[in-house]
Amino acid sequence: MKELSNYDYYTQDSVDGYQELVDYITEELMGDYWVYRAQHENGELGTTFERACQNSHLTLDSDAPGTEDNMIREFARVYDGDDRENVQNDKLYCLSLMRHYGAPSRLLDFTYSMYVAVYFALECAYDNVPKKASGELDYENPTRSCAIWCIDTKELVARINDKYKDKYPELIANITARSDDSRRENETFLPLYMENKYKFVGHENPLLLHRRLHLQQGTFLCPGNISVPFMENLLYPYRDYGKTDKIRKIICRFQVSDLQEAFKQSIRMNMTREGLFPGLDGFAQSMKYQLWFYRKLVDWRREIT
Repeated sequence: MKELSNYDYYTQDSVDGYQELVDYITEELMGDYWVYRAQHENGELGTTFERACQNSHLTLDSDAPGTEDNMIREFARVYDGDDRENVQNDKLYCLSLMRHYGAPSRLLDFTYSMYVAVYFALECAYDNVPKKASGELDYENPTRSCAIWCIDTKELVARINDKYKDKYPELIANITARSDDSRRENETFLPLYMENKYKFVGHENPLLLHRRLHLQQGTFLCPGNISVPFMENLLYPYRDYGKTDKIRKIICRFQVSDLQEAFKQSIRMNMTREGLFPGLDGFAQSMKYQLWFYRKLVDWRREIT
């Protein structure tokens, strides 16, 4: 019997251009329960912690749990913000701040907003310059690409419930409990993610949101077992059902001219890196994606002088 790959369990589609991408998501994947993530076209979903372990030649099955535990402990000891008590007493809040400041984390960023995801897709495509056969970057190639992953979290919870309700009712009880704000604490988080090895992905957010997470309408997908890859966690509850259209990877291809027009529309919608990453760093980083605008200013200023 043929061994099925991850690809056999999720749906992959492709679109060309900004408007086709927006239309596709609007018509097919809009709803209160969908979350979105833009990233490079190649590969599947994986956390920064998973990649850091690979880069450091650490194995997930034996090295990951203890390594993560020590990282969380060290971050909580060093952190000296006004919310230090929350960092020390709430593992999810601590993990979210670690992710915020750039530490490798099991949390994978998603957003409730298709518009935020589409904006990040534009950035990702802009940065993805194709390579020539020689390995050199092909700046003359007008085509850029990226991917947007779309996941229906309502269906995700349903598959987890079907998989575990009889064998591990305590898992379902803790997932259900965390829908109550008063239960979103270590008492329910630790048994789900830190003290057992259930293979699933939970849809999580700390009760207290930092500003960037709020502005980006962000949320996290959190693997229950970091001793295995993220995709194994995600797809394990779906193994009994075959391919699903509730997890989709959309390959997006843009022409550079289309990207420029899309960035222009994003500015008019106030959807920019400056708005999503408030502060001088966000403004400075946004300049990279607006070179066409600064070049246009050259002609405008000539016209008025």
